[in-house]
Amino acid sequence: MRIKKITLLLCILLIFSCKRDTTQQPDERIQRWLDYYELTLSDFEEDDQQAIPYRIKQEFDSSDFELHKSLFIYNSDSTMAIDIDSYHLVLERLQDGNLYSAGRNVDMEASLIDFEKSIRTRLLFCGPACLFEEAAFSPEGIITVSGFSDNNNGFTPVMWKIDQDLLTVKLLSSPQVFQPSDIRYNHDKRLDQIHFRFDPDDFHHLDVPL
Repeated sequence: MRIKKITLLLCILLIFSCKRDTTQQPDERIQRWLDYYELTLSDFEEDDQQAIPYRIKQEFDSSDFELHKSLFIYNSDSTMAIDIDSYHLVLERLQDGNLYSAGRNVDMEASLIDFEKSIRTRLLFCGPACLFEEAAFSPEGIITVSGFSDNNNGFTPVMWKIDQDLLTVKLLSSPQVFQPSDIRYNHDKRLDQIHFRFDPDDFHHLDVPL
């Protein structure tokens, strides 16, 4: 009888352990980004959590985002979306029906759009020293934005973990260093439907043609 109880207890602990591991798995969009650069979550170290800086709320008017809405990253029921493009990426739709971009703003913004409340909230803001490349929602209320940050010797992979309830952000960074020519995820994967007249993954030379 005692052996049966011990066995049952071990099974329960194993189940809960498996559940914890599952919740730590990255969303498929973030996993695609990790795979592209041959990274894993174990490559990243966490920094302290802090309040979201530069947080701004404003009314959302969908008519202002007609050209960018196809780039929004939606949650499971499409009531919210993450926007990491419209602040900096200049788009136009030509007569052939395709989207073209001839340039971008040097600054970048990651925002959360609440369609039911028609509110757009800035979550992250960054100058030319960083680049947002991917984003995803998680069931736990965490928004992940992944990209790169300039560390003077090159560019290090980073992930920003944003807690929607606590309004905090935690930075995860990898010690690995990439050179600008290695950073091609936006061009090759997420924004491959756009015809660029410059390199969308270039940090500093914003008008360099492809």
